[in-house]
Amino acid sequence: QLLYQMLTKATLDHDAVEKVRQQLLAALDDFWDAPTEFIGQLAREYVYKGHPWAINNLGTKATVASITRDDVRNFYEHAVAPGRIRI
Repeated sequence: QLLYQMLTKATLDHDAVEKVRQQLLAALDDFWDAPTEFIGQLAREYVYKGHPWAINNLGTKATVASITRDDVRNFYEHAVAPGRIRI
């Protein structure tokens, strides 16, 4: 029932989007504060320069900050719409 509600009735309200944004920003801070974590990222950036594999999966503070509620809603409607979903 919870999965059904998430897939069909997500509200994506402003407070929820902001809460996740703050969690992502905190995860980015933790990532860049731990050399054992970010050394692999630096190697990927060097080896795969100019390729999508060089991009950090967590994104950057700038990209996380630029995501709007409308961006999340548009992604949800495009990716989670009936007939397009893959679980």
